[in-house]
Amino acid sequence: MLVLVAAVRVFNAGRYELLEGRPALADGDSLTLSGQRIRLLGLDAPELAQTCRQGNDERPCGKMARDALRRIVGSRIVRCEAQDEDRYGRLLARCYLGDDDIGEMLVRSGWALSSGDYERAEAQARGAGAGIWAMQFIEPKEWRALHNRDDESSGWSSFWN
Repeated sequence: MLVLVAAVRVFNAGRYELLEGRPALADGDSLTLSGQRIRLLGLDAPELAQTCRQGNDERPCGKMARDALRRIVGSRIVRCEAQDEDRYGRLLARCYLGDDDIGEMLVRSGWALSSGDYERAEAQARGAGAGIWAMQFIEPKEWRALHNRDDESSGWSSFWN
């Protein structure tokens, strides 16, 4: 049984799929393209229901991250290179507008954190105080843990209440 599980993981890790088209955006780090749900690799954006603090104001930074992705993509054609699948059945992919990596643009604009692939872009955003770096926030994975949510959650909630 253990050998079979290891073989399935190796097979799934080797999955590669190319998708192209105009996506529907779900939140700041996932989209739907050609009927496939896709999670962007190498980053983590605030959850859709997540809020951040800017001065005395609570800001809907999860919705702001989704809107930033919407501004980056617009109505243009996106190409995604799926490399794996997550536990929710979403494809894990790098997505591009021409030669430009959408994940890198999102992290560089300050609306997502690098999860190992975009450290230079994150350092630039942090230094410029861009996006969520202009606010007080907790990392999306910590927010999910505090709210007993995984990354399939939706709805409005506030860390600051």
